[in-house]
Amino acid sequence: MLEEGKNDPGPAGERLLFMAVVAVALILRFHNLGVPGLNRDESLVLVAAQHDIVYILKRALLTDAHPPYFYLLVKGFLQFGASDFAVRLFSAAAGVCSVFFMYSRGRRIFPRDVALTAAALLSVYFLHIQICRLVRPHPFIILLALLSFTFFAAFIKDGGGRNPIRLLLVNLALLLLHFNTLLIVGSEMVVVFLFAVGRRRFGRKTWIFLCGSALSMAVNLPLLLMRMGEFSGFDINYSMSWTFQRTLVNLWKMSALFVVPSSAFIGVPLFALGLFAMHRRERVLAAAACGFIFIPLLTLILARYGFFYEPWHIAFIIPPLLFVCAYGLVFLLRSRAWLLRAAVSTLLLATAGFILADRENALYASQSSIFGYEECPKKIARALPAFMGPNPAVLMSPVENASYVNWYLKQWSNLDLSTNRFGPKDAVLEVGLTKHGPLYSDKANQAEANRIWAKLFADMGTPVGTERLSCSELFRWTVNRTPEMRMDKLPFQATFSAYPPEFYRRARFAENIQSALSPLSCVLFPSAFDRPAKLGFRLTNVTDTPKTALTFRLRYDNQSPHNTLAFSHRFDAEEEKSVHSRAVTDPGNASEYFIMRQKPFRTLDVTVSMTASSAFPTFEGLANTIRFNALDVAVRPFDPSFDGDVHLFEEGLEGVETSGTQRFRWGDGPRTVLKFYLDAPAPLRLDYSLNSPLEGQRATVYLNGRKAAEHANLPRQPWLAEWTEGVTPLEGRKGYNEIVVEYGAWNSMPSNPAAAFAPADGRPLAVAYRRLRVLREKEGGGDYFVTGPTEP
Repeated sequence: MLEEGKNDPGPAGERLLFMAVVAVALILRFHNLGVPGLNRDESLVLVAAQHDIVYILKRALLTDAHPPYFYLLVKGFLQFGASDFAVRLFSAAAGVCSVFFMYSRGRRIFPRDVALTAAALLSVYFLHIQICRLVRPHPFIILLALLSFTFFAAFIKDGGGRNPIRLLLVNLALLLLHFNTLLIVGSEMVVVFLFAVGRRRFGRKTWIFLCGSALSMAVNLPLLLMRMGEFSGFDINYSMSWTFQRTLVNLWKMSALFVVPSSAFIGVPLFALGLFAMHRRERVLAAAACGFIFIPLLTLILARYGFFYEPWHIAFIIPPLLFVCAYGLVFLLRSRAWLLRAAVSTLLLATAGFILADRENALYASQSSIFGYEECPKKIARALPAFMGPNPAVLMSPVENASYVNWYLKQWSNLDLSTNRFGPKDAVLEVGLTKHGPLYSDKANQAEANRIWAKLFADMGTPVGTERLSCSELFRWTVNRTPEMRMDKLPFQATFSAYPPEFYRRARFAENIQSALSPLSCVLFPSAFDRPAKLGFRLTNVTDTPKTALTFRLRYDNQSPHNTLAFSHRFDAEEEKSVHSRAVTDPGNASEYFIMRQKPFRTLDVTVSMTASSAFPTFEGLANTIRFNALDVAVRPFDPSFDGDVHLFEEGLEGVETSGTQRFRWGDGPRTVLKFYLDAPAPLRLDYSLNSPLEGQRATVYLNGRKAAEHANLPRQPWLAEWTEGVTPLEGRKGYNEIVVEYGAWNSMPSNPAAAFAPADGRPLAVAYRRLRVLREKEGGGDYFVTGPTEP
């Protein structure tokens, strides 16, 4: 009974039974294939596959946990349709093909009855049915792993024919799908090498296989090493013991051959019996199966594979696992062919009937499967087009829903949340909120989260529309916009924040913006990773001030130095000017900009652009993106004595004081420091006028550590009556510059008690300035001057 079938078509009864096996496999995998909504992993694959090839390759190089090739394959699948059924069609077809090849390839190395029994087991194998209904690489991995195992077993069994070449080609295709497939190729190399050593024969085909496999691993191995430690999977915080326990749990789950978990009590003994029988009859096949199953598992344990480790991560062991179980069942019923066929037929029909009758909700319903199908984004996408207008701003809670909802919206409607925009002519804006679960999920501070939630709804006002879905609530507001900040007196201070009620009312324009809601803050970020997000506001000036100094403090979150943020402005109808000749690429969270306006203005329009570099695409299109928090605006009248052509960050310099008609600022000992930023090298001059209250005072000027000027033995000057004038030429460098004025003595100097000219004051006063500013040696003058961040 236990004889190989090879190319013998077999008796008609066997062929009919095999046709029934394939038919059952097709029904179980295609039934209601388009019913469940996409789960998280499926939508991530599809959203990534919509991008261009360069994006997909960069994504794999920099941020993804998988090689890029499967996304390129899915990109081809999308040409045949984008419905839930269409995108899963090829996965289901791969599952049916696996059942077909389980028999047609299995009978070439195993007895015919073993191959047929294994095909029947796979046809109704619950985990395989689940996997084959996903837009994931695992259905294709199982199919190719099946072919790889049969070619591999045939190769080490007889070493002849075309098996080594076929095995190399199949393994190369496997390596394109997932990093875990390196385990398959590596395990086969180990077994082939050990067999060659044991037989003391390294034939030409053995060397071809070993060398070809080593070369083919270069498809994935460099990517894996480069990404190691930067994605979940290999985690040094997990122990070998933890991974070993997870492996045992997964093997127990995978041994449940007949739908119900308790069937593992049948699967495990069958597997053990199968290994025993194979060891007695076909030791080479037993070694091949053990190597294919246990070497990868041992490698994962040694590598402490962790964080998220489920049966589908090792689904490539399913073919040899079922072959061994089938071998055990055939061995158990040996010499009773009719009983075996009856058992296989009963197993096939009874299990299929049970799945269709009693496992409908677990496998085919909208909220089915261990893979966490998420129906809510699908329902939101159905409801939104009729609920919202043609160009709404929609807040998603949780924000991760945005990509899933948008996947469906772009199929079913003209609504695309990743290309939203509004401008100054939009007097009224329609704002929506999809609330799926807690609006703010902060379990550690739920009271504060609830307070902010209530504030958001209070500030947005009464919704003009509400719709309750089975899994979500939709809210709609119409926001009356006043897209400007009015400056009617100086000094003026205001904050323009990402808080939705404020942002949508006051923003002059915005495009490609997504709003993230959290109890800690509200931030804006690009709604589509491959498109920059822009927003702007207008400051309207009615003060008629001839000269003004404007300071902007831009608050943002940035997790990567590759991300970019650009800041530009336009006075009245002038051409837009960039504050920086480069974008801000520092990984900090705040930058300050200074604009000195030399003539009156009526309007100032500010634009903020944010994105992540095209060289740094992210896994979800959301994480690691630069995020806008707020823009703090401060405007004051121009002070000709202390405002120059660059914005100074000052240390050791007191504020402006007055004495009669005199205005002055104290420089404190031991030094006064002036820091500023330049976009490019520029000739400058330090213009100052100082009064020394101490006899023999010394003031030495340094620029970036080099002495630029010195005033030694300054006489004691009558208070604010006599002044030492100075103009020191400087050569500013690109980037941050530092001017230091060091003093020889100061009030209440510890080492010189005689220097206490104002003992009641107590401050380390050194000299008084009536003028201290940094000027550019500019050509032809100019209306305004600009600097960048004030601190490194």
